[in-house]
Amino acid sequence: MLKKGISIAMLCAICLPVQAMKEYDLKCPERGVMTVLHTNYLISTLKWGSRFIVSHPAISYNEHNVNYKIYNFLNGDSLVKKAGDHKRYYFIYKDGEKVECTKIGEAELEITKLPIVHNVG
Repeated sequence: MLKKGISIAMLCAICLPVQAMKEYDLKCPERGVMTVLHTNYLISTLKWGSRFIVSHPAISYNEHNVNYKIYNFLNGDSLVKKAGDHKRYYFIYKDGEKVECTKIGEAELEITKLPIVHNVG
């Protein structure tokens, strides 16, 4: 019975669609357009001009029964997003300036499965 349950679970996992990653563009004061990508690998990235910055895994924070996600990027900037609010985003820049950004675009990116290559070279 256990083997049958495991087999069914594995079959369901194989048949499920691949989860897409979300990318969105934010227009922020003093920075212009910045692109944020939340991956399925516990990191997020920030593209701003020619800069490409990675964050640590998001920190969940609760204040007065409101949940927030905080993404601390390696350049010292932090993105603060209220859970469930897909319109308002806040950045705290490295210098401490707090700004509200406007979401101007969003896209779902399909994950490309790359082939395994053996004996290269």
